[in-house]
Amino acid sequence: MARRRKDDKRGDSVSGRVDRRPPWAIVCHEIRLTGFGREQFRLFCLLENADDEELLSRGLRKPAIAVITGMRKAWRTTFSERDYRRVRQLGEEHRANHPRRIAT
Repeated sequence: MARRRKDDKRGDSVSGRVDRRPPWAIVCHEIRLTGFGREQFRLFCLLENADDEELLSRGLRKPAIAVITGMRKAWRTTFSERDYRRVRQLGEEHRANHPRRIAT
């Protein structure tokens, strides 16, 4: 079991385990690409996977990948907490829609 640092606020108070995932990862998966001049590109996606009945309620015929948003940044810089908060917000908005807004 991982030990929690005093300044780590993401630990589970019941088990004492620490969630080491980045703040956005609870909602999305990240695809990373590096472009010309080491510019960093990120796509934040959700995996739409469930049983057939749930997929139909979401407006999907089969499992899918939903691209939530994309961002870019200079090499060796980080996204702000505000950027990650926006990714989480967009992911939560997407999950709240039944059926999903999809493009094919």
